Amino acid sequence: MMEATLLERAATWAPQLAARSDEFEKARRLPADIADGFRDSGFFHMLVPKEFGGYEVHPSVFSRVLTTLSAGDGSAGWNVMIGATTGLLAASLPEEDGLEIYGRAPG
Repeated sequence: MMEATLLERAATWAPQLAARSDEFEKARRLPADIADGFRDSGFFHMLVPKEFGGYEVHPSVFSRVLTTLSAGDGSAGWNVMIGATTGLLAASLPEEDGLEIYGRAPG
């Protein structure tokens, strides 16, 4: 089930984020490799409707993923929250547009 996979991926990310927390703070941003990794892990598709290729996870799973990532680095968790909640807008899009924007969910 994707929900368990997302939670496992978050648990794997947390120590990596903690190890790089000073780097994030000094740069005042997350490096591209972290953002790309979050995308590839499926975090930004958590709230996208299934009809548009998203995971449409239960809010409790979303919260647990954010909590786990934030335990590694708060700013990283914040960035995932911002990126993932944008997916909620997909539900208001015409089907064609939603599929074009969100239809390529990572594995």
